[in-house]
Amino acid sequence: MGMSWNRSFVPDRDKMIGLIRKAYDMGVNLFDTAEAYGPYVNEELVGEAIAPFRKNITLCSKFGFEFKDGKMTGGFNSQPKKHQAL
Repeated sequence: MGMSWNRSFVPDRDKMIGLIRKAYDMGVNLFDTAEAYGPYVNEELVGEAIAPFRKNITLCSKFGFEFKDGKMTGGFNSQPKKHQAL
């Protein structure tokens, strides 16, 4: 979450990609993100970072939040039709 959204500052994207890749090099094989951290911004960052080794890891993403104008409304919507474009 703090890699693409934060209450105070957003870290440099390239450094966060490097950090994820370093974690993989050190043996991390489970990565977790959520559409709530953006929406979708963190998932895109993680996707770019793990591209070279995607088949070697487990990736989790929480979804089903309701958004309006790019902000969470507090509701939930896990209908498959909403997420087909992802």
